[in-house]
Amino acid sequence: MPRWAVWLLILCLCSGWAKGLVLPFEGPGGNATAQAFARSLGVAPPSLAALLLPDLPWEGSYERVTGSLYTPGGARLALESTRAEWVLVGQTGEKGELALFLATPKETATARFTQPRLALRWLGSRLGLKPGPFEPDPRQEQDLARLAQGELEGVSRFPVPRALYEAALVLAKSGELKASLEPLPRPLVEFWTGLAAGKLLPAYEAMFDLQENRTALAQSQARKLAQGNALERIAAVMVLQAGKDPSWRAVARGLSEYAPEIAYGWEQRGFAALDEDRPDEAAQAFSRVLELLPKNRSAWTNLGWAQYLRGDKARSLRASLQSLRLGTDPTAMYNLGLVRALYGDFVGARAAYTRALESDEEGIYRLAIEDLQNSGDAHMSYWMGFLAERVGLLEQAKGYYRAFLEANPKHPLAGSARRALAQEGKLEVRLVALLLRPDGPDARPFRAGEVLFPQVRLVGSPYLSQQPLSVRLLDAQGGALAQASKKIAFRAFTTELEELAPGVKLPAEGRYVLEVRYGEAVVRQPLEALPASLARQLYVLGLEPRGSNGMPLLEVAELLGLEGDRLLLQKLEAEFKAAAPTAALNPRLSQPLKAGPYAGQSVAELLRKAERRVLEAFLRAAVQKPQLLGENDVVNAFVNWVQK
Repeated sequence: MPRWAVWLLILCLCSGWAKGLVLPFEGPGGNATAQAFARSLGVAPPSLAALLLPDLPWEGSYERVTGSLYTPGGARLALESTRAEWVLVGQTGEKGELALFLATPKETATARFTQPRLALRWLGSRLGLKPGPFEPDPRQEQDLARLAQGELEGVSRFPVPRALYEAALVLAKSGELKASLEPLPRPLVEFWTGLAAGKLLPAYEAMFDLQENRTALAQSQARKLAQGNALERIAAVMVLQAGKDPSWRAVARGLSEYAPEIAYGWEQRGFAALDEDRPDEAAQAFSRVLELLPKNRSAWTNLGWAQYLRGDKARSLRASLQSLRLGTDPTAMYNLGLVRALYGDFVGARAAYTRALESDEEGIYRLAIEDLQNSGDAHMSYWMGFLAERVGLLEQAKGYYRAFLEANPKHPLAGSARRALAQEGKLEVRLVALLLRPDGPDARPFRAGEVLFPQVRLVGSPYLSQQPLSVRLLDAQGGALAQASKKIAFRAFTTELEELAPGVKLPAEGRYVLEVRYGEAVVRQPLEALPASLARQLYVLGLEPRGSNGMPLLEVAELLGLEGDRLLLQKLEAEFKAAAPTAALNPRLSQPLKAGPYAGQSVAELLRKAERRVLEAFLRAAVQKPQLLGENDVVNAFVNWVQK
């Protein structure tokens, strides 16, 4: 009897719907191993179960709250989302070793084995089953990979008929049950049919309402979920946090006690303790996270901070260093800098703060300065100045250095602070180009009605300082006609930066002065606004007039040049006259127009004459309605316009 028939017979002998799930295992040979376990236990193949395993209702799914599906917490949440009677997940090692995570309503058990048959005995005793033989099929590794990509080739080798896989795919996509899926637990199938009907599990419903900005309704649901299962309690914490309801802290503590195998509960408990200035509890909570997820970099960082708040500098230092061994983390590096500074390790603090600034893309330095200030140590004013100076807060840096010298005139770092204060900061702004479009070339001379964007280069010493970049358009008497400003964002240690300044509009023909200011640095540029240009207006809109061959009629430099309008009209005239003979053969285009400004003339006649006033009217229409030209060539665009 073939393998698939044996498994099908096992499933048929089982009464009604299956009760448990085996999900694909992680690791070498994991898929084939999981398939063999499922066959031995008489449940659906993991490849079938994987098609219908619900994603958890928040961004990041299992990874966000348990680190992985292949953890005790992952198994428990898989149990609660599928509502199966038990769920088995596992990991395989290079030498055949097995780690199994079995979740039931009573407990989540973890065990490790060197032989699959020993694992089967353990599972049988836990589940009250008599497992069948263990016979892995290595070919199923590749088949499951194909299934994961949405392909069904090769499924015929699986022990369950291909029709079941097709039915599972239809159920997952549309919620439609096209065939019996009794090899799977009934509640799992009901999840998908209910989803299609708009009937969600409570945790999913609360998260969906939150995502749809129905915050009040989501919070009301969250309060009910706070005493539910682990899945519901996690959703409750997330919803209450999003709504800034302080009760999330109590719910997080309850979650950590109710489901101690889920790292998220301990993590949030740690954050709650930090909020409430309870560093001992926070340190214990983050330590529990690390018992579950030893390589969780964020937990090491937070543990380091909790240990610092406890006053345990040595453990804080070790935790921060461990976080950094796991990857770049500016927060951990700032924490390391703080602890080293408090220890008096000036070289180590300087190195840590420098590395933190180099990797800080989110402006965490602000919190680092605040932590230094809250340390209560007068020596920390130096390091506040050190950070502020390098991110461009030069005036603040000087204040910090002065405070440090006033309190510590003979400190070993006093010389460095004095040198920093003695530096003459320089700031320069240079005009690189004046643009009509942020992605275009220099567009001088400008025309009336155009908005010009100055492209500038900012240069600072010792570092570029954080200042607003402002632009003013002045008339001949120096009066301001228009002005705009923007904040500039840049990384620490920046000494030179090219930036696009805000645009200002030239109101009419005439002479002006453009002023660009960055802090005390100013550059001024005389300007003359010439008469308006249709060719340049088309360029601003991103429109590219094309001929019947699909090629642009003019190069960008020609469109922007002083002769842009004349050249464009010349090209239009040539295109229209070339198209006129063909248009004359078309009855629709050779009949006189019955309405509009050109009534009595045919389209073919208008193309043949190509009068300047008509061409200009067409271009003005294209400026008013850019979709008129769009992807059309100029002849077809003209025909569409004139016939409306």
